Amino acid sequence: MNELSIYQRKMLVFVLSLVCLCFIMAILVPGYKDIFLGMALGTGVSCVNALYLGFKVIAVTTAISEGKTKRMGMGFITRVFFAIMAVVLATKYPVYFNLYAVVFGLVVAQFSLLVIGIYFNKKLR
Repeated sequence: MNELSIYQRKMLVFVLSLVCLCFIMAILVPGYKDIFLGMALGTGVSCVNALYLGFKVIAVTTAISEGKTKRMGMGFITRVFFAIMAVVLATKYPVYFNLYAVVFGLVVAQFSLLVIGIYFNKKLR
């Protein structure tokens, strides 16, 4: 198992735990339901974006190592589309999703990957 897979697994466990916590809090604290559901939506989209980027990185590095010269991108447009659709969903249904919580949730997976990377690099030294 390579380093990227380990990071993705740790990130997936953290993000899914956070999404479950958001759903539980939305049930327990109905006054802030839109904030917790927005956090769950943004964090879920953030997780999908991070996993998709990892998939594309593996695909590009495999293609380069095999000597394929076909130009491959990192799927930036797809990841931006997912983020924009989450924001559009939050603006279309503000009763269910808080826009600021969705935008904050869109960066959770990336920051968790950063923290996981720093933790494992300090642990290896």
